[in-house]
Amino acid sequence: MSAALKSWLSKKIRRGTRLWGLLHSAYMLFSGNDWLEIRGRLRRTRQKKMMRVHAREFLEEILGVCGGLDMRPFLLRGTLLGYCREDGFLKHDYDIDLGLMEPDFRKVGKLKTALEEKGFVTYRDNRYAGPLKKIGERFLVKFIKPEWDLWVDFDFLYPWDGVVAYIEDTRYEYLYRKKELKREKTRADGVIGYALVYPQDLFDTWARIQFLGLDAWIPADAERYLELTYGEWRVKKSKDRTLYQNMKAVSYDRIAGKPVYLDLTHGRF
Repeated sequence: MSAALKSWLSKKIRRGTRLWGLLHSAYMLFSGNDWLEIRGRLRRTRQKKMMRVHAREFLEEILGVCGGLDMRPFLLRGTLLGYCREDGFLKHDYDIDLGLMEPDFRKVGKLKTALEEKGFVTYRDNRYAGPLKKIGERFLVKFIKPEWDLWVDFDFLYPWDGVVAYIEDTRYEYLYRKKELKREKTRADGVIGYALVYPQDLFDTWARIQFLGLDAWIPADAERYLELTYGEWRVKKSKDRTLYQNMKAVSYDRIAGKPVYLDLTHGRF
């Protein structure tokens, strides 16, 4: 696809989403839905369309920067699921998920600088202190490409007590209202202070693969990872949900004696 065609499609997506958004917003508000939820849905609709146009170019740029820093991110979560099940990105996905393990953690500051030089914006909502109480912390770094409104999540996986832990980040967009705070304490897709845990050997060996014509890394036993994360992952669904019964309580402060909180705002890595 030529650059001119991509630019034209991007403009059409923005205009089309804006018009559809006005009509859909009016309907949703009339139906009693919350405006923040409506805005989130509209944005995700636009992002899904942008993914179809720019996802490969977006991923290529990210992997190129990581390669220049001698970092080795790997496909994770929804992006890995898309590769294994659909040989591409999931149709309902609107971001890219990449994993990092040590020693790449120490290079996040350099990664931030390098991506910002290419027009990315660092998502800095690492800690949220709500009007009611301190809610939690983030254990990922998110970078956004404003030109396309696409983002990439770098998730950190920590060796801990014989397993590898992936800590769920808190869903901050739901923490502005008391009724949603109550929901946050109980709903499965935003458990605070818990982690998905995997056997240590799952991340001991790696495979280099071709993903949309790009060199990428995945866990050698990717199918086992997907089974532990999603269960029946081979069955196509409108939305793939994580198996949160595999979660385990963890400390926010330290795992294996090492700090897990990364504060990009103040430069602590």
